[in-house]
Amino acid sequence: MTVDSPAATQTVPAGAQQETAPTARPGSGPRIGGFVFLAPGVVVASGLQRAFHLGGGLQVRMAGPFAVAAEAGARGLGEEVVAYSLAFNGTYSFRDVPRGRKRLVPFVTAGAAWLGDGYTWYPTSSVGAGLNYWYGRHNGLSLEVREHLGHDYTFYSILDFRIGLVFGR
Repeated sequence: MTVDSPAATQTVPAGAQQETAPTARPGSGPRIGGFVFLAPGVVVASGLQRAFHLGGGLQVRMAGPFAVAAEAGARGLGEEVVAYSLAFNGTYSFRDVPRGRKRLVPFVTAGAAWLGDGYTWYPTSSVGAGLNYWYGRHNGLSLEVREHLGHDYTFYSILDFRIGLVFGR
């Protein structure tokens, strides 16, 4: 038996099964989305202090449940802005969302971040978990808890409770 294809002709023995490559779904390649958030939180260093974090970024969703993101923001203690932040994270979503459906999608994220005053930048690591609720074709709400761990002259921890909007899917 002969199987013709545009690239080449190959011979398959009679009775053998021909393997076919899975076809990609339309839109299953990398997709770009965005997000904005406001995050009240606490800083644990030599005591507890109220904090806030305002930011946004871009996320590239790879094939499957994986995504990478870059974000920037401003951080403050009390009512004063004291630091800026840059972060790069990897994200794993526990559920794929068919486009156009309302659905809760839990996720976890981890990566590296830098906090700075514009002159000096301090590295931190970050881990988090949350839920995205997609209510429209390309729009959703996000709730997330994110922990930043760092070491300057002493160990510190910044715990954010993020509330935001996500776009793109």
